[in-house]
Amino acid sequence: MFFPKISISDSVIWGVSLLFSLGFGVIAGFYDGINDRIKENTRHGFTGKQIQFPSVLWIFCLILAAIAWFPDPATEGLNRKLEILAACLALTPVLFTGLPLYPLVALGSLWQCRTSRARGDDEQRRAHLLPLRWQTFAYPLPGLRKYLVTLARHRGMAAAMDTLQRLQSHSLQVRATRMAAGDLASQPDTALPFCARLTTHTNARTLLPFAETGPAARALIGLTHQEKDEDEQPLQVYVRPFPPRPRIAGFAIPGGARLAGQSPGRSGPVWFTELEAVRPKGLGERLAYSLARLDECPEFSLAAETRELFLALQGVASVGNAGALMMIPTGRMGKGARQSAHQGAHQGTHQGYLGRAHQGTHQDTHQGNETPTDPREMPAADQRGAGQEMGAAEMGTPKMGAAEMDVAEMGTAEMGTAQGAFAHPTWLVAGWEMLDMLQAPLIHMAEYRTLTTPEARRDFLSLKVEQFQAFSPEQLPRYWRTIAKEILDHWVAILEAEAKQARERLRLAVHLPEQHLATGTGSLLLTLVNESGVVARDIRLRLHKIPDLHWGSEALRQQTLEGRQTVNLLVNTECYRPGAYSLAGTLSASELDGQPYRREFAFRLAVGEAGTPYVPPTIQPYQTGEGLGSDTTFVGRGELLRDLRSLWHQPHGKPAVVLIGQRRIGKSSLLHKIRRDGLAEIRLHPLVLNIQGATSAYAFLNGLARDMAKMVSMERPHLRTEEPYADFTDFLLDMAPGLGDWRFLLMLDEADLIPQQHLGELMPGFLRTLMQDPQYPTLLLFCGTHALKRIGREYSSIFFNTAQVRTVSYMSAQESREVLEKPARDTLEFAPATLDQAYEYTRGQPLLLQMIGATLIRQFDRTVSTGKERGNYVSPNDLEQAVEAIVKQEGNAAFENHWNDNDATAHRVLSGLAWILDETNRPQLDLPGIEAALEEVGLSVPHKTLFEILERLHEEEMLINEGVTYRFAVPLYRRWIAWRWGPDKVREEAGR
Repeated sequence: MFFPKISISDSVIWGVSLLFSLGFGVIAGFYDGINDRIKENTRHGFTGKQIQFPSVLWIFCLILAAIAWFPDPATEGLNRKLEILAACLALTPVLFTGLPLYPLVALGSLWQCRTSRARGDDEQRRAHLLPLRWQTFAYPLPGLRKYLVTLARHRGMAAAMDTLQRLQSHSLQVRATRMAAGDLASQPDTALPFCARLTTHTNARTLLPFAETGPAARALIGLTHQEKDEDEQPLQVYVRPFPPRPRIAGFAIPGGARLAGQSPGRSGPVWFTELEAVRPKGLGERLAYSLARLDECPEFSLAAETRELFLALQGVASVGNAGALMMIPTGRMGKGARQSAHQGAHQGTHQGYLGRAHQGTHQDTHQGNETPTDPREMPAADQRGAGQEMGAAEMGTPKMGAAEMDVAEMGTAEMGTAQGAFAHPTWLVAGWEMLDMLQAPLIHMAEYRTLTTPEARRDFLSLKVEQFQAFSPEQLPRYWRTIAKEILDHWVAILEAEAKQARERLRLAVHLPEQHLATGTGSLLLTLVNESGVVARDIRLRLHKIPDLHWGSEALRQQTLEGRQTVNLLVNTECYRPGAYSLAGTLSASELDGQPYRREFAFRLAVGEAGTPYVPPTIQPYQTGEGLGSDTTFVGRGELLRDLRSLWHQPHGKPAVVLIGQRRIGKSSLLHKIRRDGLAEIRLHPLVLNIQGATSAYAFLNGLARDMAKMVSMERPHLRTEEPYADFTDFLLDMAPGLGDWRFLLMLDEADLIPQQHLGELMPGFLRTLMQDPQYPTLLLFCGTHALKRIGREYSSIFFNTAQVRTVSYMSAQESREVLEKPARDTLEFAPATLDQAYEYTRGQPLLLQMIGATLIRQFDRTVSTGKERGNYVSPNDLEQAVEAIVKQEGNAAFENHWNDNDATAHRVLSGLAWILDETNRPQLDLPGIEAALEEVGLSVPHKTLFEILERLHEEEMLINEGVTYRFAVPLYRRWIAWRWGPDKVREEAGR
């Protein structure tokens, strides 16, 4: 109301006053916002007002100027006064944004931001930069962007980032600073150090927009888990809007930052979609994403070192069960990493921190003992607590450069110590320190495997869970602190799930049996023992390289090994230098649910000369024909003999015995042993009669009467051909009074022929009378194959169904040793490992053991006959050669008898099994697996028939049935079938 009344001269004064009032008011408001952020300890909080300030000021003033200019009042004086007012309003943004002084300010900025100054600026000089002295100067200053990049390269990321944040929050030079931030986050020598500084000194909202600058930033951002309060965090460094603006046909959409990923038909860049998808996921998936991004920038500074750290993190974050958790090394990775990072900065090397951290810590193992679970385990003196802080001695004196530095380090830089192109990567050190802290509660975790009761296991796991939950890495930056908490939460969940099961864990051991390894080519036997009740699978035994001792294979494999079981593994060797060698290796396996297992082993291995010279014997000491006729070679069966004697010891009973077993298992040898030793203490006259040698009932009874009369020194009876049964009965009744309390033990070999009426249809009933009638002084023992047992189960049989069945089975390991050693005690010297392996091949089948001994004698004789020297020491390699010769031997009765006793359908089953199975990788199969295997080799058998054949072979002890699986009892038999009767040949047999 008063404006129209004032004079023209007063209106000029009034306009100028308005100009200064408005300008100073806006400036005061700008500085008031800065002071508020300083008071709230958010000095580097970027609110966006710096970008809006010049535009708002110009628009506001121009709008007011237009309002004053465009009205055209009728009064000339008022019109003149409004024009003066409009001019003052228009001049306000021009004067108060510094536009008239732009050339002078630009020259000053170029002088202050020159490269030579940037290389030596300290904090005090940086505080006097023109944008910080004239904070409302609103126009881009030349040189500032380059200055900030140069400052980072020469004074460190701490100095550059602090200056950049001051400029963004205290001046209007936002365009230059955000372009400089983009340069630092994308250029190869600064990207990772600068982004690393952002991760540890800002927050997720600040870090996310840098994802658009390139793969280095995305690699570090990928590890940040999506947080609920990200939008509420202060923006501490501004680079560009986020989310990125979606595009249609290559054009940016205004306001797209609000619409990205929300509107149909509009999508953000591929990298944004991938990043947005991976951030809510688990740490393992985020690490895989970050490693993939690092692969896109392999030449960037610190890329190799960052990758090493991420791989180490992946190792602890990808743990899926308690077994894998036990295998995490508890050594101090961080210390080695920091030292190697420092060395790498000076030497330009990019070796792995994890490997260097453990270099030199692996101590030589004591021979004959197994090492701890992990070879990288550090001595106790080098283990650290979770809260131990980095010492100055550990940090070293790094050269400062493009890598980030803490504020404390920046002080050192300001004093002139920054000289090199690379700095000590404190961000990486913090990551390794976090790993050190995480490993502290894992100390003694391997002891869990040694606990045997569920209660002890649950108590142990509960203690570990409490230690994990009490762990607090508060001294770490938020970036690493969040990752550490995520890893710990994952580990706690694993242990809590494990505590609910609290079951036994896998425990494996490797033993080196006593053996003499001679120079030259040979074989070494290693014994693998499953000490737990847990099934082990995918077992791999790796042997370390040894100078002068060469392995035929550096890795031995075993597909599965059941609990409390043992398996022998054979490896070929070549060594021409005798001496003592340190044998070491790694044993790895997994449980059925995927829980991994790993341990080291080490032994002392002696390699010597061939031993005592071999002297060929005058006669073959091993017998491979029919039953053994002397005690020189007979071994074992003591337990069975004692059992039979106890049966026959009854003075008035007439126990009949059916002695069954495979062909060539030693039944006839056992009968002859009983006859030789006699049974005088229980008043029995033992006689052995072979049914196969009798052609008729008369021949059998006449021979039997003759042997009985000879046994008691009586006159030989004469049986009539037409009445042999009656005459033999009279002979027994006439002889009985003179025997007193003595009786005859009639041991009938090859008794399978009796039910087949080989001796006539009356013989089974007559023998049954001798078995049961007390007036006859006879006890009967029938010896035959497993067919006798099946006959006894038949309802129509009245012959063997009252007899007691005893089985002549395989020999024990100790008895097998005696079979090989006893006949050639003065000729051959067997390595203990050779004897063990021979038992594994034969399972104590006596004829096969005799054949092995005889073959060894022939091989040794052949070597000596050619004029070569040969020691008498039998190594596993000698055994392997003998076994190979036996498998390929023509007319092998040990195998052919059983093969010929089976029909064509059983041949299909045996051939298919022998072809599919092997003792190392697939030792056994269940019924569905066998059906699939037979179908695979074209030897299918109906399900019911297959089951009946498998059960019969199991009853005959040709197969071993463990639970629901079947395997060959004698591996040598399997090898013979696979070589002699492969699937193709069996199919040809069926076609004939």
